[in-house]
Amino acid sequence: MKWIGLTGGIASGKSTVAKFFEEFNIPVIGADQVSHNLTRKNQEAFKEIVRSFGNHILS
Repeated sequence: MKWIGLTGGIASGKSTVAKFFEEFNIPVIGADQVSHNLTRKNQEAFKEIVRSFGNHILS
């Protein structure tokens, strides 16, 4: 299986291309959603970030 990284600036068409891929049953993984899931409060990645950088980084 080949993996393709889709990157670009704001309003560069990433979502449009991702939808096109999905229409052709090409799997799409949204890195934004993955990172949000990993950094939810009480997740291990969240705890490690706070341990590494301190509570002052939280808003």
